Amino acid sequence: MMSERPGRATVLIADDHTVVAEGLAVSLRPHFTVIGQVTRLDRLLETIRQSAPDVVILDLSFEGVSSLPLLQEAMADRRIESRFVVLTAYASKALMGAAFKAGALAYLLKGASTQELRLAIEAALEGQRFVLEEPGDATRILAEGVVVGGVALRPKQLQIVNYLLDGLDRDAIAEAIGISAKGVDYHLGTTREVTGTPNIRLLMLWAAEHEAALRLALKKGKDDADRLVPKRRR
Repeated sequence: MMSERPGRATVLIADDHTVVAEGLAVSLRPHFTVIGQVTRLDRLLETIRQSAPDVVILDLSFEGVSSLPLLQEAMADRRIESRFVVLTAYASKALMGAAFKAGALAYLLKGASTQELRLAIEAALEGQRFVLEEPGDATRILAEGVVVGGVALRPKQLQIVNYLLDGLDRDAIAEAIGISAKGVDYHLGTTREVTGTPNIRLLMLWAAEHEAALRLALKKGKDDADRLVPKRRR
C-alpha cells in the first residue's frame, strides 16, 4: 500500500534525454510536485529508494539499454512503493505487454498531451492501469500518430517538423502552435529521439528526405479533423 502524503503527489522523471526530462518537468509542475530528474539508468534505483516518489515516469530505453529489468527489480523491492508510468517512443504492443507484465500501470507514447499524462499519473496513483484508446473526437485526431519513413509521429511532432520545413524558428513555432518555447524544445527532443537524429541539422535532413510524406500526413490530419467537427446548421 502506498504511503499517505500531504498535498500534491510527487513525481520522479527518468529519461536519458535531458531536454525531454526538463520539458516533462515544466509541464507537470503545475499539477504535481516534481522531485527530480534522472538521466542515467545506473542511478535510478537508488534515487527511487532515497526519494520515494509516488510515481516514476520511466523511459523504456536509456542509451539503447532497456529499463524493463530495472522495473522488475523495483517491483520486487519491498522498500519501493512507487507506481510506474512508462513514457516511450516505441509504439509496440509487445513492449506494452512486457511493460505491464514487469509492473507498469500506464503506457504512453512520447508526444502525449499533458492532460493524457496527468490522467495516466492519476490512474497509477489509484493503482489502475491506463492506456489510451482510439481517438474519439477532433481534439484527438492523430492521437495514435502517423507513420512517416517508418517512424510514428505524434500530432505536435508532425506539426513542428512541418513548421521547420517552412523555415520557422523556435519562437515562431511556439506562437503558431500555441505552446511555450520550452514546449517546442520538448517535442523537438522527442522527435529527434524517434527519428534517430541527435541534433536539429540531422532532423532537418531527415525531414527534407521525407517532405512529401510529412506534408501529406499533416493535410490528411486536418481533413479528418474537419470531417469530425459537426457542421453548424444554417
